Amino acid sequence: MNTPFPPPSEFDLASRRSWREGFVAVGLAVLLLTAMAVLYFRRGGRQRPELLALSPQPDTPLWSRLDPLTLSLSAAADQATVQQAVRFTPAVVGRWRASDDGRVWHFTPAPPGWPRHQSVRLTVGPPLADPPQTFTFRVRPVLLAYLWPHAGPAQVYALDPAAPQSHRALTRSPTPVLSFAVEPHGRAVVYSAANEQGGADLWWRSLPAGQARVLVACETALCDQPRWAPDGRLAFQREPRQGPRQVLVGDPQTARWTEVPAQGDAYGPLWSAQAMLAYYDQGVSAYRLWHAPEGVVAQVPNATGEHAAWAADGQAFFHVELLEVPDQVPDIPDPRLSAHLLRYDLVTGRTTDLTRAWHWEDASPAPDPTGRYLAFARKDLRPEAWAPGRQLWLYDLEAGRARALTHAPAYNHLGFTWEPNGARLAYVRTPQLALSAAPELWLYTPATDTHTLLREGAYAPQWLP
Repeated sequence: MNTPFPPPSEFDLASRRSWREGFVAVGLAVLLLTAMAVLYFRRGGRQRPELLALSPQPDTPLWSRLDPLTLSLSAAADQATVQQAVRFTPAVVGRWRASDDGRVWHFTPAPPGWPRHQSVRLTVGPPLADPPQTFTFRVRPVLLAYLWPHAGPAQVYALDPAAPQSHRALTRSPTPVLSFAVEPHGRAVVYSAANEQGGADLWWRSLPAGQARVLVACETALCDQPRWAPDGRLAFQREPRQGPRQVLVGDPQTARWTEVPAQGDAYGPLWSAQAMLAYYDQGVSAYRLWHAPEGVVAQVPNATGEHAAWAADGQAFFHVELLEVPDQVPDIPDPRLSAHLLRYDLVTGRTTDLTRAWHWEDASPAPDPTGRYLAFARKDLRPEAWAPGRQLWLYDLEAGRARALTHAPAYNHLGFTWEPNGARLAYVRTPQLALSAAPELWLYTPATDTHTLLREGAYAPQWLP
């Protein structure tokens, strides 16, 4: 006989409701605790850091050889973790720096920086990326900057010597550009541009963005010949309508400028690798060598104030001096003056005549970055060998020998500037028998002993590192 179940009592119903409510409460508590744990970990708890983003974007060119790469992570990581996960191909030495409490890491390559003329592959593996992720960055080649066109109004242009057709403007000044200087890391250019008051102002233009601003408003004065120091300071010369020329030094970021000491016209600033400044003081007929905070540390006598350069290591100063040819030396026509290339040693204070022979006339010294070679311009003063143009010569400072690199008597060869690694030399060739003809920008490659025409109408070259 089947006995029916008794109907549930009110107590049973209450117990069931209580059990269901308890189950729901426990579930809600678990969800709440999980959410709190996730939030805790995301706020810097023990969440495993993962790669979220890179800057700059992959497949974009690195403009400067010292441009940093930035990794953004989902959580904080220490330097050991980042270095374990990141690999560069080819290998690049550099420095890691953290920000945002370790969630963002910046890698800056050590000098000379990213390898040129190739791409860099970045691989990010465990624990920041699993499976590993690979990204490719293109490195901008070394560019050659110059003024163009010679017929005016000139602007600063640049090209890749391997592709001369890549010629493009770096400045877009409404008035002619008179001179310029490339920032040591290639991230900016400072240039002198004519203004409406008859003077010339100094302008700053960032690269590659191209944002321009007035750095020094010079009104009726002519501010010219900007020169960068390795430590980021800037020197330039200021020529007022009345009064002597001045050389000013300062920090472009603060735009605070200090006039260096001089007893007369001061011009032609040149920085050494140790941030020592050379400039010509017409009042004492000498180059002054000035170093902050010591001030003037030496004076190098010179009657002309033209054609000077620092050695690559900053331990020697090259300059050109006009010397009177002795009476016993024949075959030198009047005015019997010979321009000799001199080397002043900062350590010993001694001066060495590199020209030596009286029939040579030398100019425009340009030491190469290795310290072994010196490019310069030379002319023969003897009537039977005289030619209107100066030729490009190369002096081997270790061997004490010089040889001609060009043989074009109708052309002047000047404006020498070495590529930062010393692999190539840019120069300007100017016709001497057709003075209305445009100058030409050329490139000499020592490894192949070849000369290449890059651009007609271009002058005042500088390498963009």
